[in-house]
Amino acid sequence: MRNLKTINQGAILSVGICLIVAMSASVQAQGKNFGGKSLRHEDRARPGTWDHVDELAVDLAQLARDLHDEVHVHLEGHQYFRHIDKHADKIEEFSEHIHELAHEGGNIKHLREDVIELDEEVHHADEVITQIARKGVRARDFEGGVRQTRRIVDAMIAILHHLEDDLTEMDPSYRNARYRPDVDDHLHNHRRPSEDFHDRYPSRYDSRDRYYDNRSPSHMHHNHYR
Repeated sequence: MRNLKTINQGAILSVGICLIVAMSASVQAQGKNFGGKSLRHEDRARPGTWDHVDELAVDLAQLARDLHDEVHVHLEGHQYFRHIDKHADKIEEFSEHIHELAHEGGNIKHLREDVIELDEEVHHADEVITQIARKGVRARDFEGGVRQTRRIVDAMIAILHHLEDDLTEMDPSYRNARYRPDVDDHLHNHRRPSEDFHDRYPSRYDSRDRYYDNRSPSHMHHNHYR
């Protein structure tokens, strides 16, 4: 009987240890997502804080770079390339500037002004993409480029709306997102964070405008991206 009692106690102890290990593993699994980042509430930036604004700004800046890359990879040579490329360039510039301000925890009003301007620029790009789609896109590269740029733009618009919500929560007195009063030049300075900003896509020609002005119709459908 004593041996049986000892065996039963050992079995119960083993089961208890197994349950503890299983529960511990479950908690750890719930604290991770597919990227390995913790999803525990205390480890996430709370909406309406500078940390959360900074996280959104990081995502926004990456999407802006992706958009600019996508335009050059798949839409260079399209008749709307110059138009969409100008928007992509401005979008990347604004996004980098917003990221810089958000990371520093700067002036909320200044940041809201920049978010509004970027939102307008992204919507302009969205309109150009719509024009391209309406005209019909036959080349495979162009068609794929239109679909991908549309996905990127949609993602940017969603993030911009989240940014607006965060900044409104942080400064309830500044509610009207469409109101943008005149701001002194020294405050609203969109100087690029880096002097190398344009070097991501340096012109391979003496003059980009002269290149486009002199392009022959047969050149218009070739992809010049290398």
